[in-house]
Amino acid sequence: MRYTIYSWLFVLVFLNQSLAQDTLRKKHLALKLAPLAFLDIDNTFQFAIEHRLKGNRWTLSEEFGYGTAEANFWTASLGTTQSRFRENIRAKIEARRYRPTSALTGRYVAYELFYKQINDRSDRSIGRECESGLCNYYEMVNYPINKYVVGISAKVGYQIRIRNELKKNTNFVFDFYVGAGLRRIMINHHDPSESLQSDMSNDFFYYNDGLLSNSGLGYRDRNYNIPHLALGLKIGYLIF
Repeated sequence: MRYTIYSWLFVLVFLNQSLAQDTLRKKHLALKLAPLAFLDIDNTFQFAIEHRLKGNRWTLSEEFGYGTAEANFWTASLGTTQSRFRENIRAKIEARRYRPTSALTGRYVAYELFYKQINDRSDRSIGRECESGLCNYYEMVNYPINKYVVGISAKVGYQIRIRNELKKNTNFVFDFYVGAGLRRIMINHHDPSESLQSDMSNDFFYYNDGLLSNSGLGYRDRNYNIPHLALGLKIGYLIF
């Protein structure tokens, strides 16, 4: 019985030392910030968590961001037409495969699923009693607008640990990537009158409803696909 207890204690000590050394050698989780998201037209305060999956080269990253028009750089500096009700929500999930070494450092390829939602309100002028061609009067109405964006992208990038003044690796990382993909954009105006909607639903551009009109939300409902180019960087910290 005594030898059995000693044997189990030896096994437990050996496993504990092995796991401790593995923890010191490998990093399993990183917390990151995306500073360029602050300067986006649809600005967000954005952070991500990247963690190692089973194996030595695959990781999974979950990213979330939230922003408002009051904290928008372009609204403050250029006086854009974004309303004070505008809020931006962004979420991503990304699978990475690092090569040729271990996860969380070095070159990688990534596959990303993307979601963005913009909630805003719009003031519009509606013509009333327009049967004879000319409207007798106009009424100002205020209604909500939602914009939804979903997409998929493939990216390549490089993540490197930042060194200190002694040329030793710290727990801080710098992550840079480029990529391309496709996005589906859906704009929904919850307007109280069908007169605000154009019957030119198949046209991408028409007068006063281009890409940047009404702060990028246009003046009518529409759904369309566009190609997407990804370019970004993140700054992170290896937790453990």
